[in-house]
Amino acid sequence: MKTKKKNLILVIGTVIILGAHLVGCEKIPPSPPIVEPELEPKLELSVTPEGEIPYGEKNVVLGWTTTNATQVRVNDKRQTAVKTGTYTITNRFFKDTTFYVKAINIKEVTEKEKKIEVGNWATSTFGLVSYYP
Repeated sequence: MKTKKKNLILVIGTVIILGAHLVGCEKIPPSPPIVEPELEPKLELSVTPEGEIPYGEKNVVLGWTTTNATQVRVNDKRQTAVKTGTYTITNRFFKDTTFYVKAINIKEVTEKEKKIEVGNWATSTFGLVSYYP
């Protein structure tokens, strides 16, 4: 009887040890693909006219230059030009506005934003004419 108890204790102990070992073995999630730094898309932005634009100004041009990009999006709208391109805003600006530009290649995305600051209405011809007709 004593050997049966010893064997039972040995079996139970072995099951506990194996069970703990199996529970402790977690699957490690796969690491994201490594992209070489020279393959990450690069993005340069410019705005014409530069600096603070007058209240009510229109025809502001947002320009970009990219490297290693296969797609460019301005405010989530796909653009036809990728390497160098422009996006002309024909609406008048009455308040500060931010544009979001993404340069995308197969594995990576580079996103930048460009804030267009609008001057005080009282200092622009359009603002004064619209206020004092």
